[in-house]
Amino acid sequence: MPQRFKRVVQAALTMMILAVMLAVSASAATVTATANVPVRAKAKTSSTKLTTMKKNAKRTVLGTSSNKKWYKVKVNGKTGYVNKSRVKYQETSSKTTDKTVESSSKAETVNSAAPSGLAYRGETYQSRCNRIFGSSTFRRFTSAAEAEKYQVTIQIPVWKLNSSGKKYSSTATLKVHKKIAPTVKQIFKEIYQSDEGFPIKDIGGYGWRGAGSSSEHNLGVAIDINPNENYMCDNSGKALVGSFWRPGKNPYSISPDSDVVRIFEKYGFNWGVNWRSRKDYMHFSYFGT
Repeated sequence: MPQRFKRVVQAALTMMILAVMLAVSASAATVTATANVPVRAKAKTSSTKLTTMKKNAKRTVLGTSSNKKWYKVKVNGKTGYVNKSRVKYQETSSKTTDKTVESSSKAETVNSAAPSGLAYRGETYQSRCNRIFGSSTFRRFTSAAEAEKYQVTIQIPVWKLNSSGKKYSSTATLKVHKKIAPTVKQIFKEIYQSDEGFPIKDIGGYGWRGAGSSSEHNLGVAIDINPNENYMCDNSGKALVGSFWRPGKNPYSISPDSDVVRIFEKYGFNWGVNWRSRKDYMHFSYFGT
């Protein structure tokens, strides 16, 4: 009798162990970085950056945030969170679950790509010229009167901050070239809907700077956001326009790893920090000038 009881207990323990193994296997998941992704201490964009998950790096998912928008991972010996919009999720389980995850991954890939007909990352210079000028040749307007024939005023959704620093929903108007207007609308729609909810206090688009100016504001294809808090400076840091740039400290300053930068780049816009002669943190432009 004792021997038989021992065999029953052993069998029960074996079944329990197998059940645990199957449960772990069914829930095992990984994420692969689609770009260099910041790993945050907490599941929010404003949280401290612990390290970077390099592009194509693959890590096991240790958990998911309560809002289901962040994955908990361990990178370079540090445990933190990566935003789900910056990684590709894969689950290893049954065939049915795999198909579900595959469909979900495809949907996320579609959402990460620019909608058809809009400007996009990797668009050729000739294609950009065709979009704006109707030919493969770049040109400049010779006068404000000519330029303004091609401009339209659009309304965009934005987040603003009240005197207590609390966000509230609002709108802003922006004048841009009519050919780029649908793309700009989509950009600010995505910024508004992003996890960050980046606040916009001041914004500018088209502005005539003179016939001899090379500024893309003359064309209506450049946008400045919160210029005082995202200054333009020379390479020594001396302010030329605006007052400062303090990402992580000032809510109006644009962080390099922010959704704002990611979304503008998704639609082929170049951020002014990439210039050699100066840094223009407020500035996003379609032709990169």
